[in-house]
Amino acid sequence: MKLTLSLLAIVYLGLLTSGCRPKAQTPTPDESAPADEESAPTQENVPQQVQTKSDPVKELALGGAKLLAPSEAKTVAFSPDGRFLISGGGRDESESLLLWDLETGALRHRLAGLDPDIAAISVSANANRVAAAGVDPSLALWDLPKDDAEGALVRRLELSAGLVYGLALSPDGTLLAVTSGEGKLSVWNVDAGTERVFFEEAQSASNPAISPDGRLLAAAFHSPDSTEIWNDSVGVWDLASGALLWKARAGKASSLAFDHESKRLLAGVDGVVAWDAATGENQEAVGEALTAGDLYGLVVTKGGEVYAASSDGKVFNETGSFDADGIPLWALALSPDETLLAAAGASRRLFLWNRQTGERLFESNAHGAAISALAFASETMLLSGDDDGRVIGWDLPAGEQHFRLPEGAQPKRRVMRLAVHPDGKRFAVVQGGETVHRLWSVDGEPLASFAEPVTCEDLVFSPDGATFAAATSYPRVALYETATGALRGGYGRAGDPTLQNLMKATSVAFSPDGKRMVIARWDDMLRLYDLSGDDSEGTSLPGVLDVAWSPDGTLLAAGIGRINKGEDTVHLQLIEVATGKVRAEVEGAPSHVQFTPDGKQVLGLADGEVRLWNTEDGSPAAVKVEPAGSAIRAFALSPSGMQLAVGDEEGRVRVVALER
Repeated sequence: MKLTLSLLAIVYLGLLTSGCRPKAQTPTPDESAPADEESAPTQENVPQQVQTKSDPVKELALGGAKLLAPSEAKTVAFSPDGRFLISGGGRDESESLLLWDLETGALRHRLAGLDPDIAAISVSANANRVAAAGVDPSLALWDLPKDDAEGALVRRLELSAGLVYGLALSPDGTLLAVTSGEGKLSVWNVDAGTERVFFEEAQSASNPAISPDGRLLAAAFHSPDSTEIWNDSVGVWDLASGALLWKARAGKASSLAFDHESKRLLAGVDGVVAWDAATGENQEAVGEALTAGDLYGLVVTKGGEVYAASSDGKVFNETGSFDADGIPLWALALSPDETLLAAAGASRRLFLWNRQTGERLFESNAHGAAISALAFASETMLLSGDDDGRVIGWDLPAGEQHFRLPEGAQPKRRVMRLAVHPDGKRFAVVQGGETVHRLWSVDGEPLASFAEPVTCEDLVFSPDGATFAAATSYPRVALYETATGALRGGYGRAGDPTLQNLMKATSVAFSPDGKRMVIARWDDMLRLYDLSGDDSEGTSLPGVLDVAWSPDGTLLAAGIGRINKGEDTVHLQLIEVATGKVRAEVEGAPSHVQFTPDGKQVLGLADGEVRLWNTEDGSPAAVKVEPAGSAIRAFALSPSGMQLAVGDEEGRVRVVALER
């Protein structure tokens, strides 16, 4: 089968405003999966191919996650004009600061000129300027984009030593306060490029804060030595003269903020504490609700409402909280018009809420994380899973959601495989090391629970559907009855002397006739088992991370293989089952492999794109599916071989029509 791409026949699955379709009437578990009838799809049930050059499928939606940074987003701020959300952090060499359009959630600008691992950012309130600190250590300031113009680097400042812990720009953008891991507090004149040291007697300092009226500078200090005079203390200085106005012992403060009128200073210290900003008097606790976890971000509204971002994965105020899916939060920002709250932390995701309603904005009703698994149940049903454990079923060619597994049905952990039963009516969700309790119908309904839960790294059904093989956490693969989940037998048990000290299996595949099974481990030879006999050591073939069996049973495709421990990786091997001979080795290091239905080509995911090779000699095929934005993370070929689904880092799913 010679494959070419129909360039117009692309479906984007994702942010659908209509939500999920009403579900069809779901049969009971017994009706949908009779134990005594493991039927395979019949020819008349195979849907007609709908994607052709004469009938292209239009783009239905962009889909995917909004506000998803290329790498971990540690810091966040709003631009003074309220047009952009600004984020920094991570080690992606292609970016320093990212500017997100607050109308669409799209990434609009990148401000380069600093080490991409951003430690802190600060925006001036009255000037169109942003400052950032990298870990190298260095500082940089940019003028933010205005109208259609791009942002411009204003100045880069080199620090003598020490990691930068925090930044604070004065309202007019002319002064920049900097705290470091060495306990140093200094203020830079941005235009002159000169530094003035205010304090350097402690061992570490938190994020600084400059009052909205530009008169006061605050910082918090901590030392492992409890006898240090500045240990667990907060200090306030006159910004113009550098004179210390007051100091108070407060505990280890992880965040500071002034109120809008510059009258109170607040600190996150096992809750929130406030002082008179000018004198340090009238210390008081603020709100009993603001006590969960370490508070790494504080903001105060003009009306005096206090919001705190917590390491517990929530933003708290005195009347409630905003949920960030349990992701520890390290930064918090309030939009200039005070309608939006934004937070960033130990994730690539940026969180944005409507402050009044609590609604989380730019949340796709599809996938909000990178796609990690895809599978076709039929030509008209595609299953997708992501890094956060979401599983969605899609109707094709419409691109509408048919079902979405309910919140809490699966752990919030990466979906490693969506294993579809040969009847196309049932599937299992595999999340590395998690327990599989049951199968699900392709309408998203739970079927009967297994007799015993199955904890596994991989799962695949036998061709007749009567059993499934599960690569368990132990160095073995177990066979289970599909109808009941009862254990039928195991291969590679701990008692097998050839496998005792090996890593857990990474991939399993049945031969097309169901009589043999191949098990792959990255630290061992590929092992082939005859399922009609007893558990034996099997036949050794080159070891791999992923393996697939050709439709005629004569070839194995092995991704990221190595012939012996210590030898170089050989990327992709095509292995003749009868002899163990390697027919071809090709470049590409595919982490996932799949044969076309006619067996003439094999697909592999390599370097963020899907490539095809001819199985006769390993030569590359003409077809190659490249990313549409971010790297491809998963793919699946439909039963007919006419449709290819790919999912990327930003949660987008595309279906590409392949033609003979």
